[in-house]
Amino acid sequence: MFKNLMLCLSVCSSLPLLAQSEVAELTKMLQNAKHDTIKLFAYSELNWYYSDKNPQKAEGFAREELKLAQKINNRRWESQAFNDIGISKYRLGQLDSARHYYDLSLKLRTKIKDPSLLVSSISKIGVIHQEMGNYNQALEYQFKALALLDTYQNPKYLAMTLNNIAIVYEKLKNYPKTINYLIKAIQIHQQNGDEYFLGKCYANLASVYKKTGELAKSDDYLRKALAIFIKFGDKSSEAGVYNSIGMNLRARKKDDEALRYYIKAFQLSKEIQDNSGVRLYGHNISCALTDMKKYAQAEKYELASLQQTEKSSVAQLMLCYRQLATIYGYLNQGKNVELYMNKYTALKDSVFNVEFANQIGEMEVKFQTEKTKRALAEQKEKAALNELKSEARKKWLLVIGGIAVFLLGTTVWIYRSQKLKRLNQQREFELNKQLDKVNLEKSFAEEKIRIARELHDNIGSHLTFMISSLDNMAYIQEMDKKLEKLTDLSNFGRLTMKDLRDTIWAMNHEGGTVEHLIGRISELRSVLPNSMEVQIDTTMDLNQELNGLQLLNVFRIVQEFMQNTIKYANASQIEISLTPDDSGFIVHLTDNGSGFDVHQTDLGNGIRNMQRRCEDVGGTFAISSDQNGTRVECRIPFQLSTSEMA
Repeated sequence: MFKNLMLCLSVCSSLPLLAQSEVAELTKMLQNAKHDTIKLFAYSELNWYYSDKNPQKAEGFAREELKLAQKINNRRWESQAFNDIGISKYRLGQLDSARHYYDLSLKLRTKIKDPSLLVSSISKIGVIHQEMGNYNQALEYQFKALALLDTYQNPKYLAMTLNNIAIVYEKLKNYPKTINYLIKAIQIHQQNGDEYFLGKCYANLASVYKKTGELAKSDDYLRKALAIFIKFGDKSSEAGVYNSIGMNLRARKKDDEALRYYIKAFQLSKEIQDNSGVRLYGHNISCALTDMKKYAQAEKYELASLQQTEKSSVAQLMLCYRQLATIYGYLNQGKNVELYMNKYTALKDSVFNVEFANQIGEMEVKFQTEKTKRALAEQKEKAALNELKSEARKKWLLVIGGIAVFLLGTTVWIYRSQKLKRLNQQREFELNKQLDKVNLEKSFAEEKIRIARELHDNIGSHLTFMISSLDNMAYIQEMDKKLEKLTDLSNFGRLTMKDLRDTIWAMNHEGGTVEHLIGRISELRSVLPNSMEVQIDTTMDLNQELNGLQLLNVFRIVQEFMQNTIKYANASQIEISLTPDDSGFIVHLTDNGSGFDVHQTDLGNGIRNMQRRCEDVGGTFAISSDQNGTRVECRIPFQLSTSEMA
């Protein structure tokens, strides 16, 4: 049977139904069958037969099927029973419950690994999502079924799945895709000679063409479908086609002709006791007669529809109440208008309560299912616990032995780690001690070199000059010149003493401020000729701290620049300025002397000393000169970098 793959068709979703004689035979089979599998088959077939006519009765057969399948522990039939309960819930309009049972069926069929059963369950869940308006999820499940069919070759199932996809696209009003998938399904059915299912696809395609306004094409496919259903004796689908033809005629404003086809559909449904057809087609007849102003006849058919609708869906019942209120309005029967409008309003207000009750029922079903699962799980847990107890003693010995080995290993590792740590700490202490000693010796050596350099650069050169001058006095015969020379030497000696004091001042100061530095530089004016003009300017904060090395070296750079200017530049003005920089300050020295070619002239000791002193404090030295004078710039950071300190 192909009923495992339930289609959501526009006309009718069932295959040709069982004959009444076959139903009687199945009922007898239930009473006399000795094998459980035969009973299961009978329950399933009876569920299918009554799924349209009496869904509650159909569900009863499916639940008996479930009990028996679980009793004999037959997973395949248990999955089929869940599937059949889902079909009954679907017919009753309880979509959440139907989805729940389809999910249970799918879980079992996933374990069974039968592709045909998997395709059936997945497709049904897709149909439920479609009915609930979840069209994206519906397509997702139908395409999952389609992917399975790529590995499981079943043309009939493939065509049915394509048909289901087409119906979802129809709901989304994507009619080009709907037509495309239906044509694919039709081609497969034609290739495989599946004439009955071809009729279903024709009927669906006719419905789509009606919605696109192509009524001629719709009529053509309806005629093809009608011929097939008459051939197979499927009166339910035949009635559906008559109804569709009537709808096409109504669209053309041909109400009289439409009414004839509606009545054909209604009579066929009564003949085969298709209650859903009776209520649907009866309502359509009533609407047509109302438009034709035949209100008494319209009342007759709407009441017939209501008789069946009261056992069916709430939505259909509301349509009937509203239609009857309309009819009685035209018949001037005020009491009946009020009666059915009140019923309509009350039913509308109770929809929420009904839905809530359905949810409670579904929760109860899920609870019972979970309860059964928990009971099975508890049994398995007890069996597993007994097995664990028998093995527990053996494992305890292994665990205790493992813990003992682990603790012993951990103790040895900790002892050796601590011993190695102490040795490393002792070695590190010795190395740090030696490093401190080396650094101290290095500091002493650097300090000695600095003192020697200061004495050599300044005091040494001055004393050398004085000794040389004294030696030269032996060759001076005139007493006046000797006295003049002695006076010069006396002044030079005082200057030497002053340089010595300056050196001692700078070396004894760990640091000072910019104000201190400016003061010491100002004192250098006393050794300059009276004709020499000196301008000292700064935009730095006078309280800015400088270290001793910065004080000494900047002072010596300025002093060296002044001496070079006096000796070589023939200048009349010296400008000294200190300006702040991003990370330090800049010493600008300028004279207005004759200048020299920096690139062609060999730089003397004076300029090299200035450059060295600038670099000793981490600075950068630059000199330029032309006919307008000489300019020196020394950029000094406030703090030395690590590499410069090293």
